[in-house]
Amino acid sequence: MESVWWKESMEGAFEMGTAQTNRLLVVDDEEANRDLLSRRLKKAGFAVEMAASAHEALEVIEREKIDLILLDYMMPEMNGIDLLKLLRATQSQSDLPVIMVTAVNDSVRVVEALSSGANDYVTKPIDFPVTLARVEAQLIRRDADRILRTNEERLTMAASSNQAGLFDWNLLTDSFFGSKEWNQIAGMDTECNNSQDWLTRIHPKDHDSLQNQLAQWKSGLGQDRVEWESRLRQCNGTYRALQFQASVQRSQTKEAIRLVGSILDVTTAKYWNEQIGLGNRNLLIDRLEESKPGQVLMILAVDRFRLVADTMGASAAQKVIREFANRICQTLGAKAEFASAHLPLITTLEGDQFGILFECPAGSTVAEETATELIAAIEKPLEIEGKKLYSSANAGLTVIGTTAHNPEELFLMATTALGQAKLIGRGQFQIFEENMRGRALERLELENDLRVALQRKQFVVYYQPKIDLKKGTICGFEALLRWFHPERGLVPPDKFIPIVEESGLMVPIGTWVLYEASRTMQQWRKEFPERTDLVISINVSAYQMKDNSLIRHVQEVLKETGLAPEALQLEITESVFIADTTETNQIFSELQEMGVKLHLDDFGTGYSSLQYLSNMKFDALKIDKSFLKELCSNPQASDLVKSMLGIAHNLDMQVVAEGVETTEQQQQLKELGCSYGQGYLFSKPLPAEQALTLLRKGLP
Repeated sequence: MESVWWKESMEGAFEMGTAQTNRLLVVDDEEANRDLLSRRLKKAGFAVEMAASAHEALEVIEREKIDLILLDYMMPEMNGIDLLKLLRATQSQSDLPVIMVTAVNDSVRVVEALSSGANDYVTKPIDFPVTLARVEAQLIRRDADRILRTNEERLTMAASSNQAGLFDWNLLTDSFFGSKEWNQIAGMDTECNNSQDWLTRIHPKDHDSLQNQLAQWKSGLGQDRVEWESRLRQCNGTYRALQFQASVQRSQTKEAIRLVGSILDVTTAKYWNEQIGLGNRNLLIDRLEESKPGQVLMILAVDRFRLVADTMGASAAQKVIREFANRICQTLGAKAEFASAHLPLITTLEGDQFGILFECPAGSTVAEETATELIAAIEKPLEIEGKKLYSSANAGLTVIGTTAHNPEELFLMATTALGQAKLIGRGQFQIFEENMRGRALERLELENDLRVALQRKQFVVYYQPKIDLKKGTICGFEALLRWFHPERGLVPPDKFIPIVEESGLMVPIGTWVLYEASRTMQQWRKEFPERTDLVISINVSAYQMKDNSLIRHVQEVLKETGLAPEALQLEITESVFIADTTETNQIFSELQEMGVKLHLDDFGTGYSSLQYLSNMKFDALKIDKSFLKELCSNPQASDLVKSMLGIAHNLDMQVVAEGVETTEQQQQLKELGCSYGQGYLFSKPLPAEQALTLLRKGLP
């Protein structure tokens, strides 16, 4: 490729002549000779300085920028040859041309002058046209040399800045020249003299492709400017990705006879995520191509990572991922590097996912233990920018067996297992089994159907009554989303709610539930105007909380339905606090100022319940049903529930116990001082019509 700066510079150089003001120095101890030559040179357009001795000449050179010197040989104290040698100690012939002035037929002095570094010579008496021609020739040559040196320096700098190595490959003789940088980049331990020295090191997966391209170039079918990428084995046995760029020189028959170009090491750019400090998907795919039975591919996904990015910004999200990357490396005792062929290999994938390849001996439980340890490491609280964050993770694993699978198939298998783990719940992992393929397809179909379910009015709200345990009466309902699929019938919530959250549909669907449940409760309160205690509880997801329109949606719903704010209870799970931000506190404050009640849902199931109670004002908390299972049979479980009730009462909060299924649990809760409960003992979730009937009749 022709360099523009070379062309312009060369044109500028050879257009120069006497019109350009070059400064010459005439050094001669005879004044008449100095004056005569100086006048003639000035008339030719040069600026001229004069010196009567070597010492004066040195002073002029130090003071002025001299372009060429006309130096007389015979001078007192220091002759011209001595001055020339002194000058050449610091300035080359290209830097400062010197033309020696000698006597006619003094060949010995001419030879001495040229061997001492003179560029040319003229003889006395001076023939001025000849002298002028030689002066101009030396100035042109000096400028050409300078431009050539500049171009070489630029080329060197360009190659150095890009870490590029240059090569020249004769395709007819197979002779090969590689620069010092080429040999370093290519990982050659000896100088490369023919193409086989490095072609034999091409990665087996890249070899056939390169040979096919070479065949095309040689046949004349290829382009004159070619680029390709190959992995080249280094002396230490590892591979590096090299990008080749070359110009093709062709014979008259269009056959490629020579490739001249450069290589660039793109390993880091291709395989490494600088921001996270881990290898990327490309690195994992390359390693999976060489995977063996007894290895396991795991895809570890951080739960609801997008919430951190949306609420705290990209910088904080990146810090979170880096921290998780460090935890994974520490847990596995691995270093973050890509040049090593050792396992485990830890890479970062799409945003919130990590790809991990590790050894798992046949018949061992290493895979399960590794997944459990990594999920536990992610679930530990972390502090970013002064805020304490909580997260969880899911993992999908596939065990590499004797059946050959390409990297994409292995990815699909691990991703399928990850999807099944997410359906089970947060903090879960699954190992791929063949029957999961059908479930993965089913999940994809469900997601597609969910995207049109709202507009086709396939969603309905069910209502589970909340009971005043002291009075034994209904005091409110919790709104629960249900999906009636036209072909599948009633789809269980645990089948579609995770898909709703992951697919970005939670905000529009949640807003619809908010409106529908509020409208229904207002109708019931109108039918029972004396029942001012009737309230509706609606779950609010973390995705709705981080959406800036939640406050507006609540205001619009209350206005359109006429529901009193104090009759609306929003149930908040701990996942809302994954990015414990001031924005969340502000939303809570605005809701409570409106009169809306806030309940902390699933209390006791996370790391941070007590912290939230101390930092934020809730109107009530809901004890998770998991604490009620052994309430009547395990004294420790009873003491734990009693402690929860004590904390709530001390903070002037109401308590609702979820999952009440037996009269023994009901009685125990009353004795412990719990005011409200809900569960199948009283009623399962009901359609609106049946819930209204129950409200009219009362509990049996």
